[in-house]
Amino acid sequence: MSVRIKDTRSLAARCLIGTGCLSLAAGAMLHLNGGYRLVRAGVLASNLNIELQSALRCVFLIVGWHWLMIASIALIAAFSRAPAAKAVVLLCAVALIVDDVLMAKFLGWFVGTDIILVSALLILGGGFATAPARRVVEQLAK
Repeated sequence: MSVRIKDTRSLAARCLIGTGCLSLAAGAMLHLNGGYRLVRAGVLASNLNIELQSALRCVFLIVGWHWLMIASIALIAAFSRAPAAKAVVLLCAVALIVDDVLMAKFLGWFVGTDIILVSALLILGGGFATAPARRVVEQLAK
């Protein structure tokens, strides 16, 4: 395989991962900025006890934070030359797929599940397009 093909594959993988991370971060910010206000108002107006109200608000914030961290970790891994970068990116994609399946099961399909699914598939595709660790190590050894 020529150097040009390797560079094109690496660029395509990074573009897919970068686009997936950008859409995930945008979805997380929508979740945190737009959705939290609605959830907070609904939970505070409900007749749930105080502890459960606090727990629901906390979980809502944790989910948004979780997505921002997954996007950051996948993006850092995609642009690093670490031997484990491919595994880290694929692990981030699998975590998002699990999030999406659970969201679809408990909440049904809505724009949030779509955003997470698209992000997960872009990151997964980029992860599979990333060069295997052995090739990266061999290139670094040269």
